[in-house]
Amino acid sequence: MGFRLFGQYRNVQDDNPSAVGSFRASEALINQLEANPVTSFNGTNFSSAQFLGENELPTLSSTNPREADRDYNISLKFDTRLSKNIDFTVSGTVFDSENLFTPSLAWGLYNWTNNPVAYSGGYRGNVRIRHKLGLE
Repeated sequence: MGFRLFGQYRNVQDDNPSAVGSFRASEALINQLEANPVTSFNGTNFSSAQFLGENELPTLSSTNPREADRDYNISLKFDTRLSKNIDFTVSGTVFDSENLFTPSLAWGLYNWTNNPVAYSGGYRGNVRIRHKLGLE
């Protein structure tokens, strides 16, 4: 009779690092644009982002905020010998993942505070009965 238990946990704050950095607008600027997305001049509407000053342009960041990845895996295997010629094994795995990601380069510039989250998870199991044939 025997068993094996395996587990893995991973938590990465930036799962897509850039060697040269990436441009990101500040969170304060994004909040300002979300509060006032349209600017009107003489009855014509314009995007407020068109009127950003030099101080308000996105800056180069060495890390990608909200690019985290967290996942875990747990596996268990239990096996026993029922008789000299019969082995019985039961095994199973459970996994779960939560990944924040930036869908495109343009998204990451002014909308990184709303990065989507991809969830995945599941389980699987196996049962094996092995009978050895022989003259023993």
